[in-house]
Amino acid sequence: MFSDNLVDPISGGTFFISLLAKFLSERTMRNTYIVTYDICDPKRLRKVFRTMRDSGDHLQLSVFECQLTDTEKTILADKLRQIIHHDVDQVLFVDLGPSDGRGERVIDSIGLPYSNFDAACVVV
Repeated sequence: MFSDNLVDPISGGTFFISLLAKFLSERTMRNTYIVTYDICDPKRLRKVFRTMRDSGDHLQLSVFECQLTDTEKTILADKLRQIIHHDVDQVLFVDLGPSDGRGERVIDSIGLPYSNFDAACVVV
């Protein structure tokens, strides 16, 4: 096989096997994150919202639930870093742990009842 010559210098195993194992574990190992943001400028706010909309479920204004691998989280964070102004804006990632075995989402609300944002949301 073509991978027989590629030896991982750290583990002594084949590079192909190590790469495959990492790929497979990343595909199955997802964590649930609550991502919330406070953006001062309306133009940047719209850009952050559009970026987040592609990565998770919109729960509430400026709050998303995302199921992400480590790689996906890193890519999302890098995209957000390029949009925000670090001296006045803030994005928080709250890691809720592994997505597998979490069961159904349970959201308790105080005040107005929680409503699912399945419809398109427009940020002006």
